[in-house]
Amino acid sequence: MLSNDVRRQSVPLQRFASFAVFGLMFVGFSVDSRACQWRRRCSCHHVSVAWVPCRPYPISPCSAAVPQWVAAPPYAAPKAPVAPVLPSAPAPYVFLAPNGKRYVVRVTHEPGTEEKLRLKLEDRLKTLTTLERSMTASDSDGFVGNDRKAAKTSISQAAAEPPATLSALLASLPDDQSMLHHDPKITEDADSNRVAEEERNVTVTAFLFAVKSESDHDFHLILGTDTDASAADYMNAEVSGLPDTGPSRAALRSVRDKFKSQFAGAHIGTSYHHFDPPIPVTISGSLFYDIDHAPGVVGPAGQRPKTSWEVHPITDIEIASN
Repeated sequence: MLSNDVRRQSVPLQRFASFAVFGLMFVGFSVDSRACQWRRRCSCHHVSVAWVPCRPYPISPCSAAVPQWVAAPPYAAPKAPVAPVLPSAPAPYVFLAPNGKRYVVRVTHEPGTEEKLRLKLEDRLKTLTTLERSMTASDSDGFVGNDRKAAKTSISQAAAEPPATLSALLASLPDDQSMLHHDPKITEDADSNRVAEEERNVTVTAFLFAVKSESDHDFHLILGTDTDASAADYMNAEVSGLPDTGPSRAALRSVRDKFKSQFAGAHIGTSYHHFDPPIPVTISGSLFYDIDHAPGVVGPAGQRPKTSWEVHPITDIEIASN
């Protein structure tokens, strides 16, 4: 028989052993319960898991809301950036001109001006007051540009020159470099008026290859010296947006209305409308050097003038019979 001293020494050991056994049972039960709970919850959502025997579970894990287990998608290499897709052009259609002839019209989505000029115009429109914005929106004929507005929306006071071919006119113009380095310098300011070389009123016979409407409310007309696009030299001419006031407004309104009437059936829009064959025209107007555009930038591909000289504004336009 154990003595009382021995019994007293063994009590703590017995208690420690009991607690140790109880702790191991609790840990095993907890881990097992969590594993089983996970497996049961997976089975609620039809996720295949390896089956391992579990102790009885008193409460169904499917009775409580559990997260959906979703498999990760397979790895896919990043795709190369896709170039923006321009809207599809309408099918070619026929334009019956005032001269009684029919021309096929083809539309191409090409920029009409340099990107920096378009952004410059957008920035200017942001500075307008609410009243100015409403007036601009309601007046689709008013000029809303800024650069050299005084020259673009006025008619030269020079005497009218005799009619000439477009080839002859191009040969008579000062070269681009002399205009780009003009003395005094030609500025982009809104009040920049004509310099001496621009004080000419001309009339030319040419062929109209393409037309488009610009965001400043000008119409761009691409003129060529020949019906053969590969052999022609080109020049830009513009039916100007209208000035707010001034002595030229009435005359520019008249030619603008005439142009819109003549080409109503061509449905001119913000994309280049090409005429096949090119339309024979006689254009009158004042000369203008556009320092905003580098030579060879304005116009559709293959028909961009090599010079920044323009007839701007146009003061008359006639569609010839042949």
